[in-house]
Amino acid sequence: MLMRRPKPIIGKPTGQRGLRPLNLDRKVSEIPREQNEDRPAAAAESELTTEASRGLTRFWWSLTTAVCLVAGVIALIDGYHGYALVAFAVTASAAINLR
Repeated sequence: MLMRRPKPIIGKPTGQRGLRPLNLDRKVSEIPREQNEDRPAAAAESELTTEASRGLTRFWWSLTTAVCLVAGVIALIDGYHGYALVAFAVTASAAINLR
């Protein structure tokens, strides 16, 4: 005889009692504020993560801009004017993300 698997419990940890089932049909505006007691700590952590990711993102866009600029200059020197224009266009597009 086949046994049925129990349904997994999906939810947030509630301390010693295990997991509380999530009600996925509720809107965020309907969730009581007391369920978000640790919100300030999460917000501060989120700000730190955002600042760190901005620095890393800015670094990679700077690197992309530099590589495309060098590729454009090399293509221009070698006489590949069309490729140079494309590389400069990509450089400009990448540089926009640095603002």
